[in-house]
Amino acid sequence: SLCGANDDIILPLIGEHPDWELEFGVITKNTGRYLNTEEADDVIAAYVMCNDIGTVDEFRRADIKFAYDWISKHQPNFKTLGPFAVPKEFVDRSKVQIKLKLSGQTMQDWPISDMIFPPEKILSYASERIKLTPGDLLITGSPPGNGAAHGNRWMRPGDVVESEITYLGRQVNNVVAEETGGRTPNFGPFITEW
Repeated sequence: SLCGANDDIILPLIGEHPDWELEFGVITKNTGRYLNTEEADDVIAAYVMCNDIGTVDEFRRADIKFAYDWISKHQPNFKTLGPFAVPKEFVDRSKVQIKLKLSGQTMQDWPISDMIFPPEKILSYASERIKLTPGDLLITGSPPGNGAAHGNRWMRPGDVVESEITYLGRQVNNVVAEETGGRTPNFGPFITEW
C-alpha cells in the first residue's frame, strides 16, 4: 500500500467513505524489544510524513474482538509516504504542524505537540508486542479533521489532496477511480453472521 508523495490515490471499488489521515511518522534505526521511553527515543532514526488512507465504512466489524478490519487501510496506494525522511536531529517537534487540504479546503491543521502520546512512548509500547527492526515505520495517528468531521465529505475521483508537515515536505496527490477492466467485487459488505 506504500506509494510516493506525488502518486495518485486510487479509490477501490469496495468502500464508500475513503478518508485521509495525515500522520507524523517515525523510522527506526535499531532493533529493540521491551524498551523504556528513553531507549525507544534512541531507536528513532528519522521522521517522515504519511497519509494513512482507509475506507472507513469498511473497517468496522462486529465479528472480531476489536471491531476493526485493517485490510481496508491497506489498499494499493493507501499509504502516501515522503517525499523524504528527515533525520530526527533536524526536526524540532515543538514546531511541527500537520496540514491537509482536500480540493483547496483545509481539512486538518493541527500541531503534533497536542499528541496524547509522543512517538517514543508509542515505540516503547510497540516494542512490548513486536520486535522493532531497522527501517520499521511507525505512524503515530491523525489529528482532528477527517471526513466525518467535515459533514461526511469523503475523497472522490477528481479531488486533489495537498498535504504538508513542518520540516517533512509536501505531498500532492490526485484522487482517481481504480481501473478494474470491468471487474466487479465478488462480495458485498463483509459477512458477519452465518
